[in-house]
Amino acid sequence: MKPEIYNGGDFVTEGLSLAFKTGASADPATAALMSKWTYEDLESSSEFNDLGSWKVNKDEMIWASLSNGTSKIDVGTLTDGMNPLELYYTIPDEATINEIAAANNMVAKQTADGAYYYEFPLQFAPDKINSEGGSALLWAGENNSVIDANYVDGSVCVIVKNPNPSDSVIWYIDDNFVTAGDKAAAAIAPKVRNDQGTNSANGYMEATDPATQELLAAATYVGFNKNADYEQLASGFWLVNADKLRFDFASMDVNNTTNVKTADGNAIVEMLYDIPDADTVIAIAEKYGLELKHTDDGKAYYAFPLTWSTATGEHGETANQCGSYKDGVSVEIPLILEDGNI
Repeated sequence: MKPEIYNGGDFVTEGLSLAFKTGASADPATAALMSKWTYEDLESSSEFNDLGSWKVNKDEMIWASLSNGTSKIDVGTLTDGMNPLELYYTIPDEATINEIAAANNMVAKQTADGAYYYEFPLQFAPDKINSEGGSALLWAGENNSVIDANYVDGSVCVIVKNPNPSDSVIWYIDDNFVTAGDKAAAAIAPKVRNDQGTNSANGYMEATDPATQELLAAATYVGFNKNADYEQLASGFWLVNADKLRFDFASMDVNNTTNVKTADGNAIVEMLYDIPDADTVIAIAEKYGLELKHTDDGKAYYAFPLTWSTATGEHGETANQCGSYKDGVSVEIPLILEDGNI
């Protein structure tokens, strides 16, 4: 684990205590992982080494570095993205990870280069108390002041070579990055994993978050790109309704017996938008209190939530369906739907 600090250089720092949720308060899958891994050591940054040695409570996942009364980290010393410490663990073997994933109904995700991994949520513990009765999650400033820090949760991602097999197709919105002011950007591009052979599909997403609604209202829809594999299946029968965030396609085969597969990570469809300028995006984000986040390489962004619909049609059909032709009949393949952000 490598927690990062942003805007830390704005303050004098005389202490930092980090605490994470464990046991019943943690995500169940993460709690199971914690019960199997082994804490080994920590590596402190030079800035916090100079401040004071770290006190470690590995069972409660609390690490604290406090001034000896004279040491401090001056304004301008801490840089954005720096790690106050890095925590090292021995991770369970792949069989154990897959066992935990199966018990918690986890679905393997993929990196940009195709590696499979499971994502275990890791959350800060604002209510955890240290051995001295004080808050275990604290950023201490000058003269015993408390810095009003914003603690952003993350995940521990464990790569596996052979994840648990699944008979379900996974449709996931992912965290799709576009830049303010971009033209014809693929702002909405739901992706697929574990394609079983697709004969037809209909998908329905929703912008229920008011910030996302306002972002899309300020953007201009300009068209869509089809998945190249699914286009072979249904070159003429495609429907994309940007107002309702829907897509539909079906085989043009009159006997409805043709299936097509596409590779893991490919977009089912790309809905293209002219993105509002930076001032507009920032104004919307600040209006709705969205948190300013940063990518691994330090780029600032806001995450606008986008979800799959749970609505049903007038005949009781589900909003999201994936059909396949198997063993002489048309069947509906189970879908796993993962929400994401623009």
